[in-house]
Amino acid sequence: MLALLGHAYAAANQVSMARAILQQLSDLSKEKYVPSYPVAVIYAALGQKDEALARLERAYDERDAWMDYLGLDPRLDGLRSDPRFANLLRRMNLQSFLAGK
Repeated sequence: MLALLGHAYAAANQVSMARAILQQLSDLSKEKYVPSYPVAVIYAALGQKDEALARLERAYDERDAWMDYLGLDPRLDGLRSDPRFANLLRRMNLQSFLAGK
């Protein structure tokens, strides 16, 4: 839920609030597992493509269940033109979601 709030702040251009949520998630991750996919979504909404893609790579390595939505999640539309995103889709056998296939 916290990550959803972080994404909402980022999408509403409330950058400082989104970053505060990212810090809370980082602190929380020292105590328990915090999935990387929702964190990636916050970074994507903030326009930080490199960090978003790094978090998606981590989510892939963690076998995060949210990765099943990689090809469909509109919150990641800003990453779709990046070759690293296409590479992730291919590795997950989701290449049908590639633009121009």
